[in-house]
Formats: sequence, structure tokens, C-alpha cells
Amino acid sequence: MSDGAASSGAAEPLDLQRMARHPDRTVPTRRARAVAGAVLALGLFDPHGLRAQQTQPTTTAPTTSVAPVVSGAALERRIAENLRLLTGNNEPYAREIGARELLRMPAPAAWDRLAAVLRNSTDLPAQLAVCQAIADSPLRRSVLIEPLFDLIGAEPPALRQVVAAALGRYKNPAVIERLAAMARRVESSLPVRLGAIAALGAMGDDKQAIAALVGLLDDPNAELVDLVLDKIGDSSDSDLGDVEMARRWWDENKDMDTTAWLTRRNEQLRTRIARIDANSKMLTARLLAALRTNYYAASELDKPKLLIDLLADPLPEARGLGIELVDAMISDRRTVPQEIAARIEALVHDSSTAVRRSAATVLGDLRDKSRAPALLAGLAKETDSTVRAAQVAALGRIGGAAATQAVTNALDDPAPAVAGEAALALGALAEQGGLSPEVRGTLIESLLSRYERIGSGADNIREAFMTAMTRIGDPRFAPLFRKILSTRESAGARRAAIRGLAVTDPDHAADHLRPMLEDPDASIRSAAAEGLGRCARSDADLNALLGRLEPTREPDESARQKAWESVQRVLSTRSPEEHLAAAERFNRPGQNGSLERYVELLSQLDRRLAAQTAAAAIRLDVLERLATAQVTLGRIAAAAASLEQAAALAVPSDLQRARADLSRALDILMEAGRQESIPSLIERAHTLGGAANLLDLEAVGKTLQGALVQRAALPDSGPATELAAAVRKLLETGVGFPPPIREMLVTECRRVAQIAAQGRISDLISKLETNDDAARQARDALVAAGPSALPVVLNRLDQCASDNAPPAALELKLVDVARRLEPRWAGYGGDADAAIRAERLSELRAMTGGRTTASAPSG
Repeated sequence: MSDGAASSGAAEPLDLQRMARHPDRTVPTRRARAVAGAVLALGLFDPHGLRAQQTQPTTTAPTTSVAPVVSGAALERRIAENLRLLTGNNEPYAREIGARELLRMPAPAAWDRLAAVLRNSTDLPAQLAVCQAIADSPLRRSVLIEPLFDLIGAEPPALRQVVAAALGRYKNPAVIERLAAMARRVESSLPVRLGAIAALGAMGDDKQAIAALVGLLDDPNAELVDLVLDKIGDSSDSDLGDVEMARRWWDENKDMDTTAWLTRRNEQLRTRIARIDANSKMLTARLLAALRTNYYAASELDKPKLLIDLLADPLPEARGLGIELVDAMISDRRTVPQEIAARIEALVHDSSTAVRRSAATVLGDLRDKSRAPALLAGLAKETDSTVRAAQVAALGRIGGAAATQAVTNALDDPAPAVAGEAALALGALAEQGGLSPEVRGTLIESLLSRYERIGSGADNIREAFMTAMTRIGDPRFAPLFRKILSTRESAGARRAAIRGLAVTDPDHAADHLRPMLEDPDASIRSAAAEGLGRCARSDADLNALLGRLEPTREPDESARQKAWESVQRVLSTRSPEEHLAAAERFNRPGQNGSLERYVELLSQLDRRLAAQTAAAAIRLDVLERLATAQVTLGRIAAAAASLEQAAALAVPSDLQRARADLSRALDILMEAGRQESIPSLIERAHTLGGAANLLDLEAVGKTLQGALVQRAALPDSGPATELAAAVRKLLETGVGFPPPIREMLVTECRRVAQIAAQGRISDLISKLETNDDAARQARDALVAAGPSALPVVLNRLDQCASDNAPPAALELKLVDVARRLEPRWAGYGGDADAAIRAERLSELRAMTGGRTTASAPSG
């Protein structure tokens, strides 16, 4: 190749140059284009290799041609400026800029400067920069070959590595043969031989270079052979574990012609690029996860700064994460600072399609009309249809005259998805009252006209238009919906037409929807049931919906659910009497599913009647029926509550009925064993009746006393304690129990409290059996309980002393506790016999005044 500019027209089986240089929709991601550029730069693939090998000269020295000679003061200044960049005290990237510029200049004087730098062993950074520029460039300046060969064994290893990459750009037989000779020459230093092998490896797509490497497999130096295997492995894109595997691979591939060899190599590069792309995606995902974690771990004061950094990050995925986090702020109803909103606005013009699309969505979510101009400007020049769709949707959410006009214009967008999004946005604006009558009238005609131009197969776009028409709700759309229902359109289109007809022609739509309850498609039946709920007018409509509740008529559960919801919706518009009559159709004892619906309809009717003071009589009836059904379903508390509400409605006019409802509630609670709920029922009855006794308080009191006795006999004192607390609270309200009943309840509550206290003391005694801090804490708690603990301690000592064995550890701990509770008592030690123990315990019993622990009565 000449020393002039890189030639064009070379064969490019993988077309990596186009991938690296030109954004093209055939290249899936910018990342793939970046990787392609890297492959070219590192010499992993020669885009001109095929043509070069087909026209390779047979001379033994690199070919050169005379480049146009450029001279003049301006050129000398440019050379001097770039040489200062290269050799000055600059950062590596600045040095590389200088080297690249000198390499690109069509001036031998510039190349001579580069050669001089390569020969200057005192300026390693400049040498590295020149070699990197050569390795990255398709330009091959022959004057640089000899200086590169001089450095092939130079120190440090980093320099040898980049020298090898640079020499790898000079793929011709003379250079390859020279490198092969250097690698074979055992008299050469090991660094020189290794550098030559690395350079041959950089020419991995050249069969002559690989042949030279294969010739080195018999070398006695193991380190050298390992490097050869590594380089051949790179070319074969496989792991060649030993020399024999490498030879077998070479024997299988060495007879390929040039085209087949390059085709194989290109396929390997495609695989390698895909692997690099996958790894890059994985690393990007990890980076984003770390950035997200870092953001959520930051303080609220630091989060705005982190968001601003993310929105300005060079990585598109990081900018996308920043937008995502801002959107989360909006979802959480947190205020987005103006500076951050402005950064989002600027991203409408971002280089990344995904970022522009997400930015438009978030600006729409902000619903700030001041952001509309930025979206309008972006929409005017946007070329990606998915971004335009997002911008149109955002403008629809923002609203305003200019936004509405732009969205209306978008109906004629050549991309169907944008037109569909425009229709949905206009429908939402109309639903919110955001369209003037004039705009609304024009819009109806525009939607109908544009709908007719939607091509076949775009069912989702047609559904979007019909959804918009449904939201607008104008009767002029009804003929279109009827037409769609009369033809064999797609299921999605028919569902949309059902919804639309129910809204745009509610007086006549039911006649079209009822037959669709029998459609073979369950989704159509479900949509028809839902539509009837919006437009049902007659008993025939209601009966049709009721019929779809039976599994024998409607096998699809979702369709039955829609029918049920529609039944409730229709009944909410009927008279209370009609509502109650329809509910009674579900009053089927023994069929819990039907009873559930009966309860649901009665509850719905009760809520309706609660707001109508004139409907107290029918509501009273509804509540009593509701309680009966709730008891059948086992909803005891709900049934009692319904009867309490019924009694409250009956009190002003019918005390007898109120007493009956409350007595029934009391019986329900008793039968279900829910005595703990009785005190609140009694208190409610007392509040409702005032001076009038709505319950037989003597009988109720005896019932409560019996419940307390029953629960006090249980091993667990919790239920008794809970009921006693409720009874005490009830007694404090002043409910008019007869005095003997009140005294009986007070006594029983005290006894329950005493039993509960004794239970706690027994628990503490059981903890004395350990030898840790818990035992000491239990001893201190027993002492703190005071004299009330002594009877329980004495009873336990009696049990211990009944054993003729010497006092055990627990007995001695109890003696210690007893002495602390009763200092006058002498107690006894571990050597006390049975007689002494009996005598001392008798003394303690006398000191306590004969107190004993409480117990539940036997009857």
C-alpha cells in the first residue's frame, strides 16, 4: 500500500470500516461500532487484506510510492506544533494526538520526525505514543519500518507490546519473512524473538504469518512456544492447549484458499465482536446497578448532585439511569428541582435514541407547560419514530394550544405508531376537557379520515384510534363502531368497538351488545358484558347479564366476573325495591357462592340507602336479611354489627324490634363462643336505649359471669383476663345491672385478676430452676411482687417438702424467697429433715394468716 492516504475500494467481507465510521441502522448498537473501530485499530482485521493478498507484489522489500511533496512555512509550523504535543511534557492522550497528526500529514518531513522519535531511547512516552498511533491507523509509512524493527526487543515489555501491534499493520511477505527469521534465530535475545512472535500474531488474519508461527512450534524454548500457541490460538479463536492440537488445527486449515481463509477469519471476528458486546453489556449492567445503589444510599441533600452528574455522564446508559431516577421521583410525588428538569429538557436533543425517548416521557410526566417548547423543537427535527411517539404522548399530557396543534398534526405522521400515539393523546385531552369546541369538531373529522387510511395489519393502531374516539365520546363515531361489530374484524378491534359503542350510543348500544354475550371468543363476551354495564336500560339487559353468571352458561371466569360487575353497576341505577328483588335471586341456602353474591348485593344496597333518610324502613329489612346470610357464611362479627345497625334504625319507632335485633345479636355471639364481644354489644344497647332497657341485663350478667368462670378454668389465663377487662370497662359505663349481678361480676373479675397474678408468679418460680441471670431476675421479681406472691411460694414449698428426699436446689431458692417476703420466718437449710421442714412450713403458714391461692370454683 502506498504512503499516501488509505486506498478505497478494498474488499471488506465484514464491512468493519462502515460499522466503525458511519451510524447505520444495520449496525445494532453504537457499542458494536466502537468495537469494530477497536478491531481495526488493533490490527485484528485488515479491511484491505483480501485485495492486498490478491495483488501482492513479489518483491522482497516493502513497496513504496512517491507521495505528493508538501512544503512551506505553514506546514513546518504544523509539524513543529504536533511535534511539541508529541515530545512535550504532556498527557498520553495529547502525545497520541500529535503522533496521529504527524502520521496523517502527506509530508515525508513529518514521517522523518516520527522515525527520529522512535530512535530516541530517552523519550519512552513519545515512543509509546508513536507506536500506538501507527497501530491505530490504516496508514503505512515505510520510513517507520526500520525504527520499529530496531525497537522489537526493547524494554520495557509495554513498549515491545505496542511495537508488535504497530508492525502488525505492515502485512506483506517481506516484513513477515523478516519477522519469522528474527523469531527463528536462536542467537537473538529472547525479548527480540518474543517481540517478533507478537508482531506475527498481530497479523493473525494473514496465512503466511500463521505459517511462520507454526514453524516455531518445535523450538526448544518453552516460553517462546507458549507465546506461539497463544498467538495461533488467537487466530483460530480457540484454546490450543498443546503443540499437537496446534498442528492438527494447521493441517486442517492450511490448504484453504485466500477467500476461504479470510471468510473464516471474518466469522471469528464476528463471534469475537459479539462476545465483546455481551461482556460490555454485562459490565454496563453492573455499573448501572452500582450507580443506582450509590444513589439510594446517599443523603437527600446529595441526591440532586448525583442526578445532575448522571444526566451529564458520557455513557448513554448512565444518562438513561438518571432519567429513570427522576421519573421515580415523579411517581413518588416528589418535587423535581428546576435545574434537574432543565437537564432533562436538554436531553431531548441527545445523541442516544433511548435517552431522547426517555427524556420526552419524563417531560410529559412533569406536566409543566413551560417544557412544551423543548418538546416541540425536538419533534420538529426528530427522525426516529419511537422518539416522536414519546414526544407526542408527552405533549398530550402537557396540553396547551401549541401542544394540541402539534399532536393533531401528528395524526398525519407517516409512522403508524406516532399517529396512534397522537390519537390516544388527543383522546386523553378531550376526556380532561382540554379541547375547545372548535378544535373538538375538527378533530372528530380528522380522526375518522385518518382511521380510514390505516393500513391492514396495524390492529394496535386501529385500537388506539378507537380508544381515542371512545374517550371523546361523540355520537358521530357510533356508525364506525357498529360497522366494525358487523364485520369479522380482529378480536382487539371488536373489543375496542364494543367499548366505543357503549359510550357513543348508550341508548341503542345494548341491542348490539346482547348477542355478543354468546360470541365464541371469551374476550368478546367479557367486553360485551362490561359494555352492557354501561348502557343497559331494560330488564332484558339485566337478565342477559344475570344469565352469564352461571358457569353452565359462561365457562370463562373473567367473563363471569365482568358480568357480575356489570350487574352491580346496573342495579346501582335501579330502585331499591328492584335492587332487593334482584338480590333475592341469590339467596340460596347451601350454595355459599350464591350467598356471597347475595351478601355483596345487600351490602351495596345498604350503602345506597344509608344516604337516604327516607329509606330507613327498607334499610332495616336489608340489614336483618344481611345478618341472616352473614351468620350462614360464618361471619359472626359482621352479622352482630348488622343487627346493631338495624336496632339503631328501629329504636325511634319500634323498641320491640330493636330489642329483638339486639337479643338476636347476643344469641349469635354466645353460640359462636364470642363472649368477649358481648360487653361492647351491651354498651351499644345501653347507648341506644337510654332509660329503656333493650336487653335483659340480669340474664346477660349471669351469662358474662358464667363465661368468666369457664375461661378462668383454662390453663391459659389470657382469654379470662381479656374478658374481665372488657367487663370492667362495661361496668364503668354505668350500665344498669341489678346490684347483686354487678357485685357478682366485680367479684369474678377480681378473682380472674388474682388467678392471672398467680399464674405470673408460677411462671417466675419455674425460672428459678435455672442457674443464670434469669433465675436471679425471677427471684427479684418475686420479692418485688410482695405478700401476694407468698401463698403461691408456700404452696410450691409444700409440694417440694412432700418428698422425703433432702431439699433440692429449687426448694432452697424458694426458702430464700419466702424469707425475703416474710423476714420473721427462720426458714431452713439443706440439712433439714422432713420433721423440721414440716414444722417451719407450718410456722410460715401461720404468719401468712392462712392465705391460699385462688382457684376456679368446681361448678
